Amino acid sequence: MKKININADLVKHVGQLARLELEPNEIADYEKNFKDIISYIETLNEVKTEGVEPLFNPLTENIQFYTDNLKSPRKESEDKIEASLPVEEVLKNSPDQHNQQFRIHAVIEDQ
Repeated sequence: MKKININADLVKHVGQLARLELEPNEIADYEKNFKDIISYIETLNEVKTEGVEPLFNPLTENIQFYTDNLKSPRKESEDKIEASLPVEEVLKNSPDQHNQQFRIHAVIEDQ
């Protein structure tokens, strides 16, 4: 596994992605927390798990539960083609719009 270099720059970058305004003393605290988390994960990676069956898988357990408890076979619903809402109706509560489209703030920005 590739070693992650955890430093103040990484903390600032993650904070920026999360839209957090971090104070200098918070950056040092987060850096320590990140290092502790990575250390714990590295410890977990040392555990030998070959040949150990998982105890529980929520996905397969839920699928099995619903499959076992369905009273009738699954039926697919038919698609119904209906008229769309008028553009004006869709955009009427939009705080910002342009050319009949929603306008939003950029989520990922170039650096």
